[in-house]
Formats: sequence, structure tokens, C-alpha cells
Amino acid sequence: MFACSVQTAFAQISWWDATKSAEGITLRASAGFNLSHFTHVERWSRVKPGANVGVMAEMPLLNSLSAKAGLFYTMKGAVGKNDAGFGGILTTTFSPSYLELPVMASYRFKLNDNIMLQFDFGPYFAVGLHGKDVKKNSGNGSFSLPTEIEYKLFGKEGQLKACDFGFRFGPEIVFRNRLAVGLAYEVSAVSINRTMGSGKIGNGNFMINVSYPFYTF
Repeated sequence: MFACSVQTAFAQISWWDATKSAEGITLRASAGFNLSHFTHVERWSRVKPGANVGVMAEMPLLNSLSAKAGLFYTMKGAVGKNDAGFGGILTTTFSPSYLELPVMASYRFKLNDNIMLQFDFGPYFAVGLHGKDVKKNSGNGSFSLPTEIEYKLFGKEGQLKACDFGFRFGPEIVFRNRLAVGLAYEVSAVSINRTMGSGKIGNGNFMINVSYPFYTF
């Protein structure tokens, strides 16, 4: 009886509506919290908190599909703690900030008249604006090295490549076509390593965002 009830319930749900959408293009202001790390490397794989803010445009193509594109200022990076020698601890904090352009397709599923569930997937393109690598020594090993050293992350002497390309995906819940709360993960598809050895390094970033529409046309 339970199986029959579930089958009947799912049979009444329309998972895909290919009807052309009558909605216009919506611009949303978005802001959120980042938890970023470096991929492909264990030495600097600890999570670093950050923030992001930007604008996202959404153009519904079908009732179950829309296209999204945005422009964001986002703070990424990573933290590492390693042996500095003589019992000391070397804490390395990478703090790169990017201007990022995500371009995504969004599956849309209407749960009821007030709540819509979306799932976004697509590439992002990012350009490094500024950032630094700060190394701090503590413990018994601090006397052997300077207490704090800073390095530039971008530019001619930078440790990271200025351009990053990867993918972004995750779910979003929209309440009454207004307030939206989203969870996403971004991961580099290319290496951003420029001078830190020969290994591959990429950006990984969990995002929790809140957005609200401010213009529709």
C-alpha cells in the first residue's frame, strides 16, 4: 500500500515543464559567506573564511529551465600550518580576491505556489585583483625566521596566476519569487600555481548566499 501511494504521488508531479516561460529577466543583489581552500595540495588545504558580493541576472527560458550570469567580488584562499623548525609553527594564509563571472544553467522545480527549488551548474571565469601570502612564525622556532613575512599573489612577482577557470554548482531555494538562499561549491579546472613548485594548485570554495531581486525587465 505504501509503495502504491508513493508511486501515485510521484506520478502527479511534473518534473519537467518545457512550456516557454513568460517571466522577464531579473537582476538580483547577492551577498554571502565563503569557506575556501586549495585543491591538489595538502600543505595548504585548511579552510579560510571569506565573503562575496555581486549581482546575478536570471533569464527564464522554459518553466523548468533558466540561464544565469553574474559578476562578483569574491575572497578566496587557504590556510596551512607546518613545522617551522626547532619546534616552531609556520602559519601560512593565502588571501586572493577575484572578480568572478559565473555563467550557469538552472533547473527549476516548483514545490508549491510559494517555494521553488533550483539547481545551478556551469563554468566561472575569474581574474585576480589583489591578494597576499602572509607567513607567521610562532613557538620555539620563531627566533630562526622573521616573525612575519608577506608575498604578493598576483603580478610579475606573484605566486599565483591571475586567471582562474572552473565550475560552480549547487541548489537554491526561492521563496515567493523573491528571497533566495543558495548553497554552492566552486572548483578550479586549471592550475593557478605560478611559482610555488611544480605541483598543481586549484581553488575550492563553498558558498552560502542570500539574494533578493531589485529590477525586472
